[in-house]
Amino acid sequence: MFGELHRVGITLLTDPGQGDELTVESTTFVSEEWDGPVVLGYRGFLERIRFALDSGVTPGNQIFYFGLAE
Repeated sequence: MFGELHRVGITLLTDPGQGDELTVESTTFVSEEWDGPVVLGYRGFLERIRFALDSGVTPGNQIFYFGLAE
């Protein structure tokens, strides 16, 4: 598969009153040949943050926690 690597800032948004937004400088791969969904890769993005998922006790209470890995 052919494509290009780009360095971009990806911003994780928060709901109002639920914390601070976080912008992470990330390496992304862009290919005109890819027709699948957007994929978040570990290398280049997720390795730069700490994150956790809480599936919630009831529907609608799911939470994604995140912060910068320092």
